[in-house]
Parts: sequence; structure tokens; C-alpha cells
Amino acid sequence: MNETGVVKFHYQSSGVELAPFPEFEELNAARQEMRRLGLLGVNESGIGYGNVSLRDARTDSFYITGSGTGVLQSLDWHDCAKVVAWDFEHNWLRCEGRAIPSGESLTHGGVYSMAGEVRVVLH
Repeated sequence: MNETGVVKFHYQSSGVELAPFPEFEELNAARQEMRRLGLLGVNESGIGYGNVSLRDARTDSFYITGSGTGVLQSLDWHDCAKVVAWDFEHNWLRCEGRAIPSGESLTHGGVYSMAGEVRVVLH
């Protein structure tokens, strides 16, 4: 199991560098608004909270903020992962990019799987 203290699922990274993606500005704007509202950041114990994902308009994949990025004031696309496949039964996902996907990635995948019209998940 790949476990960082917050990521409690198996994941496989394709090793493919995440390319700039057109949805990044929208994802980052939502993240900045969450930070402004105090819904994303790091608490006094050093534990991060809140993240954002955005469905890729061309596929069933989604982009999500990386694990541990709540401490960052601003992001670039390298701080995100693209989740390209997931399996709830095996507690597993496959991603692209060098960022470790958020510990809530499977939850986000569940929302996207259940509701095709959902474009963004914030929490």
C-alpha cells in the first residue's frame, strides 16, 4: 500500500509528467476561493484539509490537488494529479503526474462515477 499518513489507498503512477491542462485556471481559482474562505489550508497541528478536483472535459478522468498541498499559497499544474482509473473494490487508482493524489481521490471518483453532470468536487 502506498501510504503517506493521509493517503490510504494503493495507487499506481504512470510515470507520465502531467502536462499543462486547460482546466487548471478554473481548478486553481476554486482552490484560491476555498483558501480565502478558510475551507482549505493547514490547521495548527500541521494537518492539511480541503481539496479540489475538476473533471477532464474530454475523458472520464479528473484532475485533483495533490496530497499535502494545503500548505502551499499557490499551485502550478505540477501540484496536481490526473486520476485516470479507479477501483473501489480494490481501493486502488492510477494517476499521472508527479504529485501524489489527494487522500480523498477515491471519494471524488465516487462522486464523478455516480453523477455524470458533476464537473467539480470541493471539500
